[in-house]
Amino acid sequence: MALQKKIILLCLTLMICNICFGQIDSVKEDQSVRRMYILKFDNKPTLITEYAYIDPKYITNMDVLSSSSLKELKARLQVDDILILSLERQIKLLTFQDVLELYKIQKHKSKWILKVDDDFVEYPGTMVISGNQIEKVICRNNYIHIILKDYYQLKKKYKNAKIIYR
Repeated sequence: MALQKKIILLCLTLMICNICFGQIDSVKEDQSVRRMYILKFDNKPTLITEYAYIDPKYITNMDVLSSSSLKELKARLQVDDILILSLERQIKLLTFQDVLELYKIQKHKSKWILKVDDDFVEYPGTMVISGNQIEKVICRNNYIHIILKDYYQLKKKYKNAKIIYR
């Protein structure tokens, strides 16, 4: 009888621990910050995107829009922050289409899932990336995976960590 109680208590404890750790993991996943970037250029029209992978050396100024009046706008856009990045004139930004052409990726693969380091890009057509930031592009298993410079060093330094730039 005592053995049955111990087994039941052990099972309940394991079940509770499993539920708690599952909730902690889901909270960690949900804690990625979503940002909307407003990219300002001297010589081009302003660009707005959620997926901007910009080399910091080309950013001349960064402002975080934080006002109580923006709370509703952030909620409608489903973002946590709105950042305004002023960029240097000589920056070379690539769109998803530019990356496909530059790396000679076949047209039918453009419908594959896009991943930049550990970050899944929901709307590839809205992504912009500094051309000098790309280490390599891998096409495999219905994924297009863009690896940014220093990604492997960060992964080695922070084992099992997700490298997310948003």
